[in-house]
Amino acid sequence: MTSSAGNVLSELQIDAFKEIINIAFGDAAASLSEVIELHATLNVPEIKILHSKELREFINKAFGAGEDLHIVEQHYTSKFKGIAYLVFSRNSGKLFISLLEEYRDMPANMSINLLEKETLTEVGNIIIGACISKIAELLLDVVSYLPPRYIDGKYLYEDMPGNFFDGEGYAVILKTIFQFEKADITGFLFLLINMDSIGKIKEAADKFIAKYE
Repeated sequence: MTSSAGNVLSELQIDAFKEIINIAFGDAAASLSEVIELHATLNVPEIKILHSKELREFINKAFGAGEDLHIVEQHYTSKFKGIAYLVFSRNSGKLFISLLEEYRDMPANMSINLLEKETLTEVGNIIIGACISKIAELLLDVVSYLPPRYIDGKYLYEDMPGNFFDGEGYAVILKTIFQFEKADITGFLFLLINMDSIGKIKEAADKFIAKYE
């Protein structure tokens, strides 16, 4: 895990947080495989913590400035609260859909765009829910979610505020590789959180560590 936001977590907390995410993504992969009827595994090769105002620059480097993206947004609240975004490039989103049996059997009068939106929204719901719920579980907390929302276009460039939570927020960036039999697809999960929620990540990591001491 790397960070341009200073030593937000200790090295031990970083390792623990990555293991928490790995467990959560294992749960998510099992649920995802059931929903899309296609065996999937999830790999998280990279985690970053940035100040939220640095997110726009990161997106430009990761995807290319101004690229049209597939975005699923979900707000959640508990002791650990914020906004989550699952983001795919346009090509990655189309590749994801092309792997599905539904795509091959799709009625001629059904728009591929509708299938993309519905499928990716459900994928976002599973991935986001698994990660946030695993953190909340360690905090003995219950999470409330707003329904996920598919955003088509350049929202992360044009409409999203450049500085969240009055400049005191952080972006936890989880690079995510969806591994299927025929292809690997890369996306990113962004957790946009405030200073208090960074403290909750530390608390969850410490509780995870304590379980194995």
